[in-house]
Amino acid sequence: MRMYKSIFTLGMILSGFSLQAQMTSYHFQRPLPPLKAKGWYEIIVPETVLSRLNDDLSDIRIFKISAEDTVETPYILQQNGDRYEVEAVPFQMVNTSKTGDNESFVTLRPEEELTINHIELDIRPSNYDLLATLEGSNNRLKWFIIQEDIRLVGISNDQVNYHFSTLTFSDADYKFYRIKLNDANAEIIRATVGKLVQSEGKYRPFTVIDQSEKNDLDKKITEITIELKDRYPVNRLEFDVDKSTDFYRPVTVSWLSESVETAEGVKEVWKDFGGFTLSSLENNVLDGEVRFTNRLKIAVYNYDDIPLSFGKTEVLGPVYVIQTQLEAGAQYLLAYGNPDALKPRYDMVYFQNKIPEHLTPLSPGEEIVITPSDSPEDGLAQKQEAVKENLLWVVMGLVIVVLGFFTVKMMRNQSGKDQSQL
Repeated sequence: MRMYKSIFTLGMILSGFSLQAQMTSYHFQRPLPPLKAKGWYEIIVPETVLSRLNDDLSDIRIFKISAEDTVETPYILQQNGDRYEVEAVPFQMVNTSKTGDNESFVTLRPEEELTINHIELDIRPSNYDLLATLEGSNNRLKWFIIQEDIRLVGISNDQVNYHFSTLTFSDADYKFYRIKLNDANAEIIRATVGKLVQSEGKYRPFTVIDQSEKNDLDKKITEITIELKDRYPVNRLEFDVDKSTDFYRPVTVSWLSESVETAEGVKEVWKDFGGFTLSSLENNVLDGEVRFTNRLKIAVYNYDDIPLSFGKTEVLGPVYVIQTQLEAGAQYLLAYGNPDALKPRYDMVYFQNKIPEHLTPLSPGEEIVITPSDSPEDGLAQKQEAVKENLLWVVMGLVIVVLGFFTVKMMRNQSGKDQSQL
Protein backbone atom coordinates (compact mmCIF):
# COMPACT_ATOMS: atom_id res chain seq x y z
CA MET A 1 0.00 0.00 0.00
CA ARG A 2 2.89 2.34 0.84
CA MET A 3 4.34 1.69 -2.61
CA TYR A 4 1.16 2.87 -4.34
CA LYS A 5 0.95 5.97 -2.14
CA SER A 6 4.56 6.87 -2.92
CA ILE A 7 4.06 6.37 -6.63
CA PHE A 8 0.88 8.48 -6.53
CA THR A 9 2.66 11.28 -4.66
CA LEU A 10 5.55 11.30 -7.12
CA GLY A 11 3.08 11.19 -9.99
CA MET A 12 1.40 14.32 -8.66
CA ILE A 13 4.79 16.01 -8.42
CA LEU A 14 5.52 15.04 -12.02
CA SER A 15 2.11 16.38 -13.10
CA GLY A 16 2.87 19.66 -11.38
CA PHE A 17 6.15 19.98 -13.24
CA SER A 18 4.42 19.05 -16.48
CA LEU A 19 1.89 21.87 -16.04
CA GLN A 20 4.71 24.26 -15.13
CA ALA A 21 6.39 23.30 -18.39
CA GLN A 22 3.10 23.89 -20.18
CA MET A 23 2.91 27.39 -18.66
CA THR A 24 6.39 28.27 -19.85
CA SER A 25 5.42 27.32 -23.41
CA TYR A 26 3.41 30.57 -23.41
CA HIS A 27 5.85 33.34 -24.21
CA PHE A 28 4.05 36.07 -22.27
CA GLN A 29 2.35 36.25 -18.89
CA ARG A 30 0.49 38.89 -16.89
CA PRO A 31 -0.41 38.49 -13.20
CA LEU A 32 -4.01 39.17 -12.21
CA PRO A 33 -4.55 41.32 -9.10
CA PRO A 34 -5.50 39.70 -5.77
CA LEU A 35 -9.22 39.07 -5.41
CA LYS A 36 -11.25 39.89 -2.31
CA ALA A 37 -14.28 37.81 -3.24
CA LYS A 38 -15.16 34.75 -5.25
CA GLY A 39 -17.25 35.53 -8.31
CA TRP A 40 -17.46 36.26 -12.02
CA TYR A 41 -14.95 38.66 -13.54
CA GLU A 42 -14.35 40.16 -16.97
CA ILE A 43 -11.01 41.11 -18.48
CA ILE A 44 -10.86 43.41 -21.51
CA VAL A 45 -8.01 41.98 -23.58
CA PRO A 46 -5.36 44.73 -23.91
CA GLU A 47 -4.17 45.88 -27.32
CA THR A 48 -0.66 44.51 -26.71
CA VAL A 49 -2.06 41.08 -25.84
CA LEU A 50 -4.09 41.04 -29.07
CA SER A 51 -0.93 41.67 -31.08
CA ARG A 52 0.68 38.53 -29.57
CA LEU A 53 -2.14 36.06 -30.25
CA ASN A 54 -2.61 33.41 -32.93
CA ASP A 55 -5.04 34.19 -35.74
CA ASP A 56 -7.67 31.90 -34.21
CA LEU A 57 -7.20 33.36 -30.70
CA SER A 58 -6.39 29.87 -29.45
CA ASP A 59 -3.46 30.72 -27.18
CA ILE A 60 -5.05 32.39 -24.15
CA ARG A 61 -4.89 30.58 -20.82
CA ILE A 62 -5.63 31.46 -17.19
CA PHE A 63 -3.63 29.51 -14.59
CA LYS A 64 -4.42 29.31 -10.89
CA ILE A 65 -1.20 28.92 -8.90
CA SER A 66 -1.03 27.64 -5.33
CA ALA A 67 1.49 25.90 -3.06
CA GLU A 68 -0.14 22.55 -3.81
CA ASP A 69 -0.61 22.66 -7.57
CA THR A 70 -1.22 24.73 -10.70
CA VAL A 71 -4.62 24.46 -12.40
CA GLU A 72 -5.91 25.73 -15.75
CA THR A 73 -9.00 27.90 -15.19
CA PRO A 74 -11.86 27.85 -17.77
CA TYR A 75 -12.98 31.05 -19.48
CA ILE A 76 -15.16 32.33 -22.33
CA LEU A 77 -13.87 34.81 -24.90
CA GLN A 78 -16.55 37.23 -26.15
CA GLN A 79 -16.25 39.41 -29.26
CA ASN A 80 -18.21 42.65 -28.86
CA GLY A 81 -18.85 43.66 -32.47
CA ASP A 82 -22.04 45.06 -34.01
CA ARG A 83 -24.91 42.66 -34.57
CA TYR A 84 -27.71 43.36 -37.03
CA GLU A 85 -30.89 41.39 -37.58
CA VAL A 86 -33.97 42.23 -39.63
CA GLU A 87 -37.16 40.65 -38.34
CA ALA A 88 -39.19 40.39 -41.55
CA VAL A 89 -42.91 41.18 -41.52
CA PRO A 90 -45.22 39.54 -44.10
CA PHE A 91 -47.16 42.11 -46.17
CA GLN A 92 -49.10 42.68 -49.38
CA MET A 93 -48.19 45.21 -52.07
CA VAL A 94 -51.38 46.97 -53.24
CA ASN A 95 -52.48 50.02 -55.26
CA THR A 96 -49.45 50.57 -57.45
CA SER A 97 -50.27 53.72 -59.41
CA LYS A 98 -49.00 56.84 -61.22
CA THR A 99 -50.19 60.42 -61.23
CA GLY A 100 -50.16 63.22 -63.76
CA ASP A 101 -47.65 65.03 -61.55
CA ASN A 102 -44.94 62.62 -62.72
CA GLU A 103 -45.11 60.60 -59.52
CA SER A 104 -45.58 56.90 -58.75
CA PHE A 105 -47.06 55.31 -55.63
CA VAL A 106 -47.16 51.91 -53.99
CA THR A 107 -49.08 50.94 -50.85
CA LEU A 108 -47.88 48.24 -48.47
CA ARG A 109 -50.25 46.44 -46.10
CA PRO A 110 -48.57 44.37 -43.35
CA GLU A 111 -50.41 41.16 -42.58
CA GLU A 112 -49.67 41.56 -38.87
CA GLU A 113 -49.89 44.66 -36.73
CA LEU A 114 -46.22 44.98 -35.81
CA THR A 115 -43.83 47.86 -35.36
CA ILE A 116 -41.47 48.36 -38.32
CA ASN A 117 -38.52 50.68 -39.00
CA HIS A 118 -36.89 49.24 -42.10
CA ILE A 119 -37.96 48.86 -45.77
CA GLU A 120 -35.61 47.62 -48.51
CA LEU A 121 -36.71 48.38 -52.09
CA ASP A 122 -35.94 46.93 -55.51
CA ILE A 123 -36.59 49.59 -58.14
CA ARG A 124 -36.82 49.39 -61.91
CA PRO A 125 -35.06 50.57 -64.03
CA SER A 126 -31.74 49.83 -62.30
CA ASN A 127 -30.36 53.33 -62.93
CA TYR A 128 -32.18 56.03 -60.97
CA ASP A 129 -31.80 59.12 -58.82
CA LEU A 130 -35.04 59.65 -56.93
CA LEU A 131 -36.63 61.41 -53.98
CA ALA A 132 -39.02 59.30 -51.91
CA THR A 133 -41.65 60.09 -49.30
CA LEU A 134 -42.87 57.50 -46.78
CA GLU A 135 -46.35 57.90 -45.27
CA GLY A 136 -48.49 55.90 -42.85
CA SER A 137 -52.25 55.52 -42.38
CA ASN A 138 -54.74 53.42 -40.47
CA ASN A 139 -57.70 53.92 -42.86
CA ARG A 140 -56.10 54.99 -46.22
CA LEU A 141 -58.05 58.26 -45.97
CA LYS A 142 -55.76 60.31 -43.81
CA TRP A 143 -52.00 59.92 -44.37
CA PHE A 144 -49.19 61.02 -42.06
CA ILE A 145 -45.66 61.74 -43.28
CA ILE A 146 -43.10 59.46 -41.62
CA GLN A 147 -40.12 60.61 -43.69
CA GLU A 148 -39.71 62.73 -46.79
CA ASP A 149 -37.12 63.78 -49.36
CA ILE A 150 -35.25 60.49 -49.01
CA ARG A 151 -32.69 60.26 -51.78
CA LEU A 152 -32.51 56.86 -53.52
CA VAL A 153 -29.75 56.15 -56.03
CA GLY A 154 -29.07 53.22 -58.35
CA ILE A 155 -26.08 52.92 -60.70
CA SER A 156 -25.56 49.80 -62.77
CA ASN A 157 -22.95 49.64 -65.53
CA ASP A 158 -19.67 47.94 -66.38
CA GLN A 159 -17.82 50.03 -63.84
CA VAL A 160 -20.18 50.48 -60.89
CA ASN A 161 -22.97 48.41 -59.36
CA TYR A 162 -24.33 50.50 -56.49
CA HIS A 163 -27.79 50.83 -54.99
CA PHE A 164 -28.89 52.96 -52.06
CA SER A 165 -32.57 52.08 -51.74
CA THR A 166 -33.25 51.36 -48.09
CA LEU A 167 -35.63 53.36 -45.92
CA THR A 168 -34.64 53.46 -42.26
CA PHE A 169 -36.89 55.41 -39.91
CA SER A 170 -38.16 55.62 -36.34
CA ASP A 171 -40.45 52.82 -35.15
CA ALA A 172 -43.87 53.08 -36.78
CA ASP A 173 -47.09 51.12 -36.25
CA TYR A 174 -49.64 51.74 -39.03
CA LYS A 175 -52.00 49.44 -40.90
CA PHE A 176 -50.87 50.87 -44.25
CA TYR A 177 -47.66 52.40 -45.60
CA ARG A 178 -47.37 54.39 -48.83
CA ILE A 179 -44.14 55.13 -50.70
CA LYS A 180 -44.17 58.00 -53.23
CA LEU A 181 -41.41 58.43 -55.84
CA ASN A 182 -40.90 61.65 -57.80
CA ASP A 183 -40.70 59.82 -61.16
CA ALA A 184 -43.67 58.15 -62.84
CA ASN A 185 -41.32 55.85 -64.80
CA ALA A 186 -39.76 54.43 -61.64
CA GLU A 187 -41.42 51.26 -60.33
CA ILE A 188 -41.00 49.47 -57.03
CA ILE A 189 -41.02 45.79 -57.99
CA ARG A 190 -40.14 44.29 -54.63
CA ALA A 191 -39.93 45.33 -50.98
CA THR A 192 -38.71 43.78 -47.74
CA VAL A 193 -40.48 45.14 -44.68
CA GLY A 194 -39.39 44.53 -41.13
CA LYS A 195 -37.83 45.74 -37.93
CA LEU A 196 -34.09 46.26 -37.79
CA VAL A 197 -32.73 45.14 -34.43
CA GLN A 198 -29.23 46.44 -33.87
CA SER A 199 -26.98 45.49 -31.01
CA GLU A 200 -24.29 48.13 -31.05
CA GLY A 201 -20.85 46.68 -30.48
CA LYS A 202 -17.65 48.08 -29.06
CA TYR A 203 -14.65 48.67 -31.29
CA ARG A 204 -11.05 49.46 -30.52
CA PRO A 205 -9.14 51.87 -32.82
CA PHE A 206 -5.62 50.72 -33.62
CA THR A 207 -2.66 53.06 -33.95
CA VAL A 208 -1.86 53.99 -37.57
CA ILE A 209 1.81 54.95 -37.87
CA ASP A 210 1.69 55.75 -41.59
CA GLN A 211 -0.91 56.40 -44.30
CA SER A 212 0.41 57.07 -47.80
CA GLU A 213 -1.63 57.98 -50.87
CA LYS A 214 -0.73 57.74 -54.56
CA ASN A 215 -2.84 58.63 -57.59
CA ASP A 216 -2.07 56.48 -60.62
CA LEU A 217 -3.39 58.62 -63.48
CA ASP A 218 -2.79 55.93 -66.10
CA LYS A 219 -4.80 53.26 -64.23
CA LYS A 220 -7.17 55.94 -62.84
CA ILE A 221 -6.81 54.49 -59.35
CA THR A 222 -6.06 56.05 -55.98
CA GLU A 223 -3.89 53.69 -53.95
CA ILE A 224 -3.80 54.12 -50.16
CA THR A 225 -1.42 52.10 -47.99
CA ILE A 226 -1.92 51.94 -44.22
CA GLU A 227 0.68 50.66 -41.78
CA LEU A 228 -0.28 49.83 -38.19
CA LYS A 229 1.88 49.95 -35.10
CA ASP A 230 1.66 46.17 -34.71
CA ARG A 231 -0.24 43.12 -35.95
CA TYR A 232 -3.85 43.46 -34.82
CA PRO A 233 -7.26 41.78 -35.40
CA VAL A 234 -8.89 44.19 -37.87
CA ASN A 235 -12.49 44.00 -39.09
CA ARG A 236 -13.60 47.60 -39.74
CA LEU A 237 -12.39 50.58 -41.77
CA GLU A 238 -13.96 54.03 -41.45
CA PHE A 239 -13.13 56.40 -44.31
CA ASP A 240 -12.93 60.18 -44.03
CA VAL A 241 -13.79 61.55 -47.49
CA ASP A 242 -14.55 65.10 -48.61
CA LYS A 243 -18.29 65.15 -49.47
CA SER A 244 -18.44 68.61 -51.01
CA THR A 245 -19.45 66.93 -54.32
CA ASP A 246 -21.47 63.79 -55.07
CA PHE A 247 -19.52 60.62 -55.84
CA TYR A 248 -19.81 56.84 -56.16
CA ARG A 249 -16.46 55.03 -56.33
CA PRO A 250 -15.83 51.27 -56.17
CA VAL A 251 -13.25 50.30 -53.57
CA THR A 252 -11.32 47.09 -52.89
CA VAL A 253 -9.27 46.48 -49.75
CA SER A 254 -6.55 43.86 -49.25
CA TRP A 255 -4.55 42.87 -46.18
CA LEU A 256 -1.02 41.56 -45.69
CA SER A 257 -1.32 37.93 -44.66
CA GLU A 258 2.37 37.04 -44.33
CA SER A 259 5.87 37.78 -45.57
CA VAL A 260 7.79 34.75 -46.88
CA GLU A 261 11.55 34.50 -47.32
CA THR A 262 12.42 33.25 -50.81
CA ALA A 263 15.59 32.96 -52.89
CA GLU A 264 14.59 36.20 -54.63
CA GLY A 265 13.97 38.00 -51.34
CA VAL A 266 10.92 38.64 -49.16
CA LYS A 267 7.62 37.87 -50.85
CA GLU A 268 4.49 39.49 -49.45
CA VAL A 269 1.23 37.53 -49.52
CA TRP A 270 -1.83 39.80 -49.84
CA LYS A 271 -5.43 38.62 -49.52
CA ASP A 272 -8.82 40.20 -50.20
CA PHE A 273 -10.44 41.91 -47.21
CA GLY A 274 -13.58 43.15 -48.98
CA GLY A 275 -15.07 45.72 -51.28
CA PHE A 276 -17.86 48.27 -51.37
CA THR A 277 -18.79 51.58 -52.98
CA LEU A 278 -17.74 54.90 -51.48
CA SER A 279 -20.68 57.28 -51.63
CA SER A 280 -21.38 60.86 -50.70
CA LEU A 281 -24.79 59.71 -49.39
CA GLU A 282 -23.61 57.38 -46.62
CA ASN A 283 -21.17 56.97 -43.79
CA ASN A 284 -18.37 55.14 -45.55
CA VAL A 285 -17.67 52.13 -43.34
CA LEU A 286 -16.39 48.74 -44.51
CA ASP A 287 -16.99 45.77 -42.21
CA GLY A 288 -15.36 42.40 -42.85
CA GLU A 289 -14.11 39.25 -41.20
CA VAL A 290 -11.48 39.66 -38.48
CA ARG A 291 -8.00 39.55 -40.05
CA PHE A 292 -4.70 39.76 -38.16
CA THR A 293 -2.49 42.16 -40.06
CA ASN A 294 -0.26 45.22 -39.75
CA ARG A 295 -0.70 46.57 -43.31
CA LEU A 296 -3.67 47.32 -45.57
CA LYS A 297 -3.97 48.44 -49.18
CA ILE A 298 -6.98 50.36 -50.51
CA ALA A 299 -7.71 50.79 -54.21
CA VAL A 300 -10.25 53.48 -55.19
CA TYR A 301 -11.36 53.32 -58.84
CA ASN A 302 -11.84 56.87 -60.14
CA TYR A 303 -12.43 56.11 -63.84
CA ASP A 304 -12.72 59.51 -65.57
CA ASP A 305 -13.45 61.52 -62.42
CA ILE A 306 -10.88 63.46 -60.46
CA PRO A 307 -9.45 61.69 -57.37
CA LEU A 308 -11.22 62.14 -54.06
CA SER A 309 -9.70 63.91 -51.10
CA PHE A 310 -9.12 61.55 -48.16
CA GLY A 311 -8.46 62.27 -44.50
CA LYS A 312 -7.20 59.80 -41.92
CA THR A 313 -8.70 56.31 -42.23
CA GLU A 314 -9.71 54.72 -38.93
CA VAL A 315 -8.70 51.06 -38.56
CA LEU A 316 -10.63 49.21 -35.87
CA GLY A 317 -11.23 45.79 -34.42
CA PRO A 318 -13.75 44.33 -31.98
CA VAL A 319 -13.22 44.58 -28.24
CA TYR A 320 -12.50 41.11 -26.84
CA VAL A 321 -13.61 40.29 -23.29
CA ILE A 322 -12.59 37.29 -21.18
CA GLN A 323 -15.29 36.06 -18.79
CA THR A 324 -14.24 33.73 -16.01
CA GLN A 325 -15.06 32.65 -12.45
CA LEU A 326 -12.25 33.16 -9.95
CA GLU A 327 -11.70 32.45 -6.25
CA ALA A 328 -10.66 34.86 -3.53
CA GLY A 329 -7.11 34.71 -2.21
CA ALA A 330 -5.75 32.69 -5.14
CA GLN A 331 -2.95 33.77 -7.45
CA TYR A 332 -3.83 33.84 -11.15
CA LEU A 333 -1.76 34.33 -14.29
CA LEU A 334 -2.97 35.30 -17.76
CA ALA A 335 -0.70 33.44 -20.22
CA TYR A 336 -0.61 33.91 -24.01
CA GLY A 337 1.62 33.75 -27.06
CA ASN A 338 1.99 30.06 -27.96
CA PRO A 339 2.08 29.31 -31.73
CA ASP A 340 1.42 25.60 -31.10
CA ALA A 341 -1.60 26.03 -28.82
CA LEU A 342 -4.98 24.57 -29.75
CA LYS A 343 -8.28 26.15 -28.80
CA PRO A 344 -9.31 25.02 -25.31
CA ARG A 345 -12.59 23.18 -24.81
CA TYR A 346 -14.39 24.02 -21.58
CA ASP A 347 -17.80 22.91 -20.29
CA MET A 348 -18.46 26.55 -19.46
CA VAL A 349 -19.38 27.28 -23.08
CA TYR A 350 -22.56 25.17 -22.70
CA PHE A 351 -23.75 27.09 -19.63
CA GLN A 352 -23.35 30.70 -20.74
CA ASN A 353 -26.92 31.45 -19.66
CA LYS A 354 -25.74 31.09 -16.05
CA ILE A 355 -23.15 33.86 -16.39
CA PRO A 356 -24.37 37.07 -14.67
CA GLU A 357 -25.13 40.05 -16.88
CA HIS A 358 -22.86 42.40 -14.93
CA LEU A 359 -19.35 41.18 -14.13
CA THR A 360 -16.61 42.74 -12.03
CA PRO A 361 -13.91 44.27 -14.25
CA LEU A 362 -10.35 43.06 -13.77
CA SER A 363 -7.18 44.56 -15.24
CA PRO A 364 -4.12 42.34 -15.77
CA GLY A 365 -0.71 43.52 -14.61
CA GLU A 366 2.42 44.31 -16.59
CA GLU A 367 3.62 41.88 -19.22
CA ILE A 368 6.32 39.34 -18.32
CA VAL A 369 8.33 38.04 -21.28
CA ILE A 370 9.13 34.32 -21.10
CA THR A 371 10.80 33.98 -24.51
CA PRO A 372 14.61 33.52 -24.09
CA SER A 373 16.88 36.16 -25.62
CA ASP A 374 20.29 37.68 -25.00
CA SER A 375 19.16 39.91 -22.15
CA PRO A 376 20.43 39.14 -18.59
CA GLU A 377 16.88 38.75 -17.35
CA ASP A 378 16.08 36.16 -19.98
CA GLY A 379 19.41 34.45 -19.28
CA LEU A 380 18.19 34.02 -15.72
CA ALA A 381 14.94 32.62 -17.09
CA GLN A 382 16.97 30.10 -19.14
CA LYS A 383 18.86 29.04 -16.01
CA GLN A 384 15.58 28.63 -14.15
CA GLU A 385 14.23 26.48 -16.95
CA ALA A 386 17.41 24.38 -16.86
CA VAL A 387 17.04 23.92 -13.08
CA LYS A 388 13.42 22.83 -13.57
CA GLU A 389 14.42 20.36 -16.26
CA ASN A 390 17.19 18.90 -14.09
CA LEU A 391 14.83 18.68 -11.15
CA LEU A 392 12.34 16.84 -13.34
CA TRP A 393 14.97 14.27 -14.22
CA VAL A 394 15.85 13.91 -10.51
CA VAL A 395 12.19 13.24 -9.68
CA MET A 396 11.96 10.68 -12.48
CA GLY A 397 15.09 9.03 -11.10
CA LEU A 398 13.51 8.89 -7.67
CA VAL A 399 10.46 7.20 -9.16
CA ILE A 400 12.67 4.55 -10.75
CA VAL A 401 14.59 4.02 -7.48
CA VAL A 402 11.37 3.71 -5.46
CA LEU A 403 9.88 1.29 -7.96
CA GLY A 404 13.09 -0.75 -7.93
CA PHE A 405 13.24 -0.79 -4.14
CA PHE A 406 9.70 -2.06 -3.73
CA THR A 407 10.14 -4.55 -6.55
CA VAL A 408 13.23 -6.06 -4.87
CA LYS A 409 11.42 -6.07 -1.52
CA MET A 410 8.46 -7.91 -3.02
CA MET A 411 10.77 -10.45 -4.66
CA ARG A 412 12.56 -11.10 -1.33
CA ASN A 413 9.26 -11.50 0.50
CA GLN A 414 8.07 -13.93 -2.14
CA SER A 415 11.35 -15.88 -1.92
CA GLY A 416 11.05 -16.12 1.88
CA LYS A 417 7.52 -17.47 1.53
CA ASP A 418 8.69 -20.12 -0.96
CA GLN A 419 11.54 -21.29 1.37
CA SER A 420 9.22 -21.54 4.37
CA GLN A 421 6.86 -23.70 2.36
CA LEU A 422 9.78 -26.08 1.59
